[in-house]
Amino acid sequence: MKIMPPELEAWAQRNQNQIKSITDLSKDDSHPQDDWCSSKCTAYNFDSIINKYCQRRHKESFCSVDAISIIGDVVNFIEFKNCVLNKKEITNIKRKIAESTRYFEKIVMDSCFFSIRDIKTRFILVYGNNAYNGSDSYQNINQNIVNYAGRSNPIECKVKTVEDYCQILKYFDDVKILSSNEFISDISKYAYSIYDTDDLTTSA
Repeated sequence: MKIMPPELEAWAQRNQNQIKSITDLSKDDSHPQDDWCSSKCTAYNFDSIINKYCQRRHKESFCSVDAISIIGDVVNFIEFKNCVLNKKEITNIKRKIAESTRYFEKIVMDSCFFSIRDIKTRFILVYGNNAYNGSDSYQNINQNIVNYAGRSNPIECKVKTVEDYCQILKYFDDVKILSSNEFISDISKYAYSIYDTDDLTTSA
């Protein structure tokens, strides 16, 4: 197993107090009672880390993905979405990708690309399974897309532009678009076990 660069090790140690459960990190502010992605496994609360970083510099906060984990030799950038993936949300996800990776490469690693340091990266978009009532529900929108495009997986239609964006600009080595059930079923690849608190940058 590769050893993480000292800059990432130091970042992880500095932010130990920002480790939260997946249940908390995936919390949907619009539906706070809905534990749609529930797990005791943990990751770094990246939104909070970035907010505090900007506050210390008296600057407006920038876009960031919800969570970060470093599992083995892979840095996972995790974004949770339990809302309709419309054009505005897709644009927001792209900004989060760009600004989150720039923070690590320009600030944490002092202007050094992940690829130069031979660090693997993965972007994971986790979407909710709930179909809310009304004309803007997943169920209605998904069915309209299926009818129009004739594709079996409507989520693929919505997020293909995110995958294309990551690929053409070579942001990540791997891109995963997962339902909450798919994410939870393979969570050891993406988040820390509750028993991994002693060494959160190298557990696999």
